[in-house]
Amino acid sequence: MLFSSARIHDTMNGILLSLLFALSAMYLGSMSWMAATGLSPLILAIFMGMIYANTLRSKLPAEWVPGVQFTAKNILRLSIILYGFRLTFHEIAGLGWQVLVLDLVVITSTIGLAWLVGTKVLGMDRDSSLLVGSGSGICGAAAVLATEGTLQSEPYKTASAVATVVIFGTISMLLYPFAQNHGWLGLTDRQFGIWSGATIHEVAQVVAAGNLAGSYADAVLVKMGRVLLMAPVLLFIRWLLQYFATHSKSGKATKAPTPPWFILYFIAVVALNSLDIIPKSMVNVINQVDQLLLVAAMAALGIESTWEKITASGPKSFMLASVLFVWLSIGGLIAVKTFF
Repeated sequence: MLFSSARIHDTMNGILLSLLFALSAMYLGSMSWMAATGLSPLILAIFMGMIYANTLRSKLPAEWVPGVQFTAKNILRLSIILYGFRLTFHEIAGLGWQVLVLDLVVITSTIGLAWLVGTKVLGMDRDSSLLVGSGSGICGAAAVLATEGTLQSEPYKTASAVATVVIFGTISMLLYPFAQNHGWLGLTDRQFGIWSGATIHEVAQVVAAGNLAGSYADAVLVKMGRVLLMAPVLLFIRWLLQYFATHSKSGKATKAPTPPWFILYFIAVVALNSLDIIPKSMVNVINQVDQLLLVAAMAALGIESTWEKITASGPKSFMLASVLFVWLSIGGLIAVKTFF
């Protein structure tokens, strides 16, 4: 048992190591020059963890590893559940059906394309394809984490998917405002905000792009729609994979993902937060704690991700992410110009 009297000390050391990385990433991310890059503490934590994994990992006591793994799995799920305190059903209703439809089309088409291209064209495994697709289509690193919790995939696959979010999300964050400010797109400020919010990967990247082009409000509004749709989309993915697992053409049972109970708890937390019965001050504290737990989970995933594991599948994750980047950028641009 991880928390037996004989092992609790070592387990706690592994958890505390992850929290130490998290606090360092949050401190670094709070600096103005770092915030301007659009790199959130989530992203910084996983890269700090990966640097450690590929330099000093041999110095990590083996007895501490279960604590790191506990952070990457169990604390990860808790942090996703608590993420629900950032959202309410009132916000969902306030988005309007047009925005929700756009967000839903973006998410489902991106994940569907990731599955098709990843598994059928590039020969990637199911989990890697879905992790890259969810990170690109929903809300970056947080969506990758939530999808990992549903699939229970290996940490290095999660780290690889997050890396693609960083690379192509950063490209979008810089390229979109540059093209808009030079008049190459022919978009109004509102159209640019909708396009950015619907197609850029990370929330922090959307905020940065919106600020650079003066379309912050619309960009964030549309992006939050993608965040709000995360739970129902992951539940649908789980149902779909369960269906294929029980209707395999080969007649053999295939592995289905674990029921994502934490997503149901996430929805329950959103419902509780929508009742507005918890004091705002307490919600703010919960959100701060949740941010720390999320960042710690990312750091733990990084610590578990050696370069050998990440590169084992070659450049396929990045090839898939590049296809999705083109799809989101061009497809989203056409959709916004046509319907908005």
